[in-house]
Amino acid sequence: EYQEKIIFGLTFRQLLYAIIFLPVALALLFKLPLTLPYRVALALIPSGLAILFMFTNLPKSAINWLKWLFNRELDQEKIKQYLNLKEIKDDVLYLKDRKLSIIKVEPINFTLRNDKEKQIVISTFQKFLNSLDFPIQIIVATDSLNLDLYFTNLEQHSEKNTTYQNIFQDFKKHLHHIIQNQGLLNRSFYLVIPEKEELTIQVSVIEELLKNLNLKFVRLKDQELQFALSSFFIDIYSEEDKAAKNDYLFDMVAPTSFVNHPKEAIVNNIFFRTIAVRGYPRTVEEGFLDKIITINGDFDIALHIEPYDIEQQMV
Repeated sequence: EYQEKIIFGLTFRQLLYAIIFLPVALALLFKLPLTLPYRVALALIPSGLAILFMFTNLPKSAINWLKWLFNRELDQEKIKQYLNLKEIKDDVLYLKDRKLSIIKVEPINFTLRNDKEKQIVISTFQKFLNSLDFPIQIIVATDSLNLDLYFTNLEQHSEKNTTYQNIFQDFKKHLHHIIQNQGLLNRSFYLVIPEKEELTIQVSVIEELLKNLNLKFVRLKDQELQFALSSFFIDIYSEEDKAAKNDYLFDMVAPTSFVNHPKEAIVNNIFFRTIAVRGYPRTVEEGFLDKIITINGDFDIALHIEPYDIEQQMV
């Protein structure tokens, strides 16, 4: 991350630490009524702290370690503070400090397009990114493959014929067997839009840009928002019924347990690890995320896109 140098090749943060520790070191060195070796030894203490704060990440690591120490196992109250949920109303997710809208997008198979179509998709996506003046989040979520709607439609067509009903039941059993034994998963793609100025206008802008990309999409309604949130923490297709208690939204969405470890977290007795990548490569190949998305594994990907002012980019 680029940080502007103010003076003497130091950033603003480094200068601030120098201003804090340098007077203390000088006062210990020149003002104490002690012999020179003692004054030098004492002055080295704030000088060493200044070097640690100015040129290493040790203080930040220490703060993160303390945060982890006091949040190793989150009870329901701490989970509630972390999720920050308030309510879902009028197709909007209200947090304590902001509002969100979520759009579900149907993906396209980029690799099957010819070269001309690929170039059109790429250039249109570039225009999509360059048109944004507010942050968005692109989420690739993994959940269990559920074919209930597909089976319901097939069953309705097979009700008129006994032979078809028998074939349908065998077919349904066969597909369930394949899904369970081979661990087949489904990928869902979402656009999360946090409110910056006016959420309704922001959603309209995103919907218009998605139309230009020729993508099918739908804005999640109240129940669909709850369903999407729940899928990140619990098995939404599980037959286990989760009864709501005091806070309906929190009780239906939040995990029942959350345990922090230095390198992973245990959520509902399932191990999770987060890998954070900051920045974006200057040049990327076509479909550079395709190799990750097509892996047959249970993981989620979140791309945080935040536009910067042109003045900030020119520094």
